[in-house]
Amino acid sequence: SQWDYVVFALTNSDYILLDKQLLYTGMTRAKKGLMLITEIKAVKHAIKTDNSSKRNTILKEFLETPVW
Repeated sequence: SQWDYVVFALTNSDYILLDKQLLYTGMTRAKKGLMLITEIKAVKHAIKTDNSSKRNTILKEFLETPVW
């Protein structure tokens, strides 16, 4: 979904969550205006981090486990 205006805050204290996908998603939700409140170090970290292939899920194990 999109919004007319988005206020998007990134801090380095959330470094575990910072990746390019989060940055892209947050920035592309704004149709008219974006206010990015951030530390430069957090943006640099997000740009360098690509977690698109990393998923924290147990779906594979769940599907491989017999039901009975």
